[in-house]
Amino acid sequence: MNREKLYTLSTAELVDLFVSNPEVKQILLERHNELVRAKQNLANSAIEHYQAERDLSKELATQFDELKKREQQAKSDPLTNLPNRLYLEEHFPDIHHAARRENQQLAVYMLDIDYFKKINDTYGHKAGDLVLKSLADILKTTSRETDIVSRLGGEEFCIVSRCDTRDDPCIQGERIRKAIDDLVVEYTTTEGDVEAISPTISIGCATGNNFSHENPLVTLAELQEHADIALYAAKKSGRNRVVRYEPILGDSHPNNTYEMSLPSKEYKGDPLSPPHGRSDLTTGTKLRAGFE
Repeated sequence: MNREKLYTLSTAELVDLFVSNPEVKQILLERHNELVRAKQNLANSAIEHYQAERDLSKELATQFDELKKREQQAKSDPLTNLPNRLYLEEHFPDIHHAARRENQQLAVYMLDIDYFKKINDTYGHKAGDLVLKSLADILKTTSRETDIVSRLGGEEFCIVSRCDTRDDPCIQGERIRKAIDDLVVEYTTTEGDVEAISPTISIGCATGNNFSHENPLVTLAELQEHADIALYAAKKSGRNRVVRYEPILGDSHPNNTYEMSLPSKEYKGDPLSPPHGRSDLTTGTKLRAGFE
C-alpha cells in the first residue's frame, strides 16, 4: 500500500492495518518518527530564536549604553566633570522655556579665574588643574539645582540661572565669588613642599526677562555677550568682583552704553599670596561707561 492512500484512511482502518500488516506498521512508525523529529526541530528553532533574540537585545543594550556614555562624554568636561559648551547650548532652551513659563528672569554669569596664567607659570599645569577642579566643586555646591553650571574652556565658566524678576542676580554672583574667595587650594610640589594657592574670580552678569509675544526670545549668545562685557569691566576695575550689565534705556546709543553694579572697594589680589586681610567686597556703586 502506498503512503498517499494510507494517509487517506480513517483512524479505525489505520489501527486494523497497523495490527495486521507489518509493512503498514513500519510506514506509520517512520511517519511518527518524522513528526517527532519535526517537532523537535521546531522546538530547537524556537530555543535558538529565543537565544538569538536575547543576545541581540543584550548587544543592542550594550551599544545603547556605549552611545549614551559617549554622548555624555561629548557634553562633559573631562577635567571638572562639569557640562561643557555643547551641553549648555543644547539645554539652554529648556531653562529659557521654564523661565518664560514661571514668569522669571534669566541670569547668565560669565566667570573667569583671576591671574590663572600666573598659577600655571609658577607651579605648572597640574596645580592649575587642581585649582580648576576645586573651583568647579564649589560652583556645583553654591549653585541651584536648576542652574546649568558649565566650563567653557580654559579658566572660563558659565552659569545660567533663573530667578524671580524681583531678585538681584548679583546676590547669587556675590555668594559664588565669596565662596571662591575663601578657597585655599593646597598643592604639593615635586620637591614635596605644600603651597597654598588662593584663587579669586571675576564675574560678569547679564539678565533677560520681559518675555512676551512681542519679545519672546532672549538668546544665549546675546546674554553671554552682555555678561562678557561686564566681565571685562570687572577685570579692568580691579578683579575679584561681580559686575552686572544693565542697558540704559533712552540713551542715544543704547547698544554701546551700559550701567554696572560694582563692589564698593577695589582689590588687586594675587593668587599666590596668603588669603589674609582680603577686602569684604559688597556690590553697591554704579559705573556708567560707553563702548564705541
